[in-house]
Amino acid sequence: MGFIMPVGKSIVGSFSIISHADVVKIGVTMDRAVMESPKAIVDMLQNNLDELLGGPEWRDYGKRRGVK
Repeated sequence: MGFIMPVGKSIVGSFSIISHADVVKIGVTMDRAVMESPKAIVDMLQNNLDELLGGPEWRDYGKRRGVK
């Protein structure tokens, strides 16, 4: 299942969020003309979620519950 919105004309990037079976997935896409790689944004998002949710343990929540 894909959930990244297509980026068109004047939009330089997008964030997509989907939740299913107690798992939240976040997709980030950016136009290479603006940013070579969205890794910097993903790292900032992940660090802020770590802080908000009490540490990096939240990242394996779905796996611990048997969600693939």
